[in-house]
Amino acid sequence: MFNIIHLQLAVAQEKLPKEHLQDVVNACIQVLREVQRDMYDAILKGWKDMPPENLAASVNDNKRLNDKCDEFAEGIPGKGFAIRIQPHNSTNPSLFP
Repeated sequence: MFNIIHLQLAVAQEKLPKEHLQDVVNACIQVLREVQRDMYDAILKGWKDMPPENLAASVNDNKRLNDKCDEFAEGIPGKGFAIRIQPHNSTNPSLFP
């Protein structure tokens, strides 16, 4: 997923005026937010019915996605984009420090 995003940004940097690069970055960030939100919501909805190893894998995948989002944000020209998603209506914010 991140390879595709990096490729999209590289093409945008090469082909688009700088003022439109921000639109591409925003679209990429929105997709990452949606993916992370969907993963988090799936954990919230089904964790009681998951085998422990699947729950651990899901939490680890979500954490890894969060780490990759941080790496992605560091590599964006102009930096300073906040990608980390805080859970909505959650009583367990520890999944998203």
